[in-house]
Amino acid sequence: MTKRALLSAAFTCAACSSFTGFAVAQSETAQPQQAFTGNIGLASEYRYRGIAQTDGRPALQGGFDYAHASGLYVGTWASNVSWLSDADAGISNSLEWDLYGGLERSSGDFAYEAGLLYYAYPGRYPSGFNSPDSLELYRPAAGKR
Repeated sequence: MTKRALLSAAFTCAACSSFTGFAVAQSETAQPQQAFTGNIGLASEYRYRGIAQTDGRPALQGGFDYAHASGLYVGTWASNVSWLSDADAGISNSLEWDLYGGLERSSGDFAYEAGLLYYAYPGRYPSGFNSPDSLELYRPAAGKR
């Protein structure tokens, strides 16, 4: 290899490594204060806590989440369901709509999270039917972080 080719190769490597180092330094310091994300999915069957929600049929699901650097977050998620109308022909419901929010914080080796989750099942229900809507206080299970 000639001296000129060797210098050219060395210069190119040095320039590329400097550029990459600059990009890494940029991404490490630029942490957003908030994030807004979304998701959508198609499942062959929706099961929750081992119980079929769509009676073996597919489910279209999706949601949106907002998170702040302080640890506060809120979100919503929805899926088609059939378990209520499958159980009683007088029920007109095909949607589960979840609303949730909470706080997630950490300091050193100590971390915690707690939140509220509201399950809504909009629709028409027969007179005297107990509402399936529910509210839960939650925290992640140990080892799930």
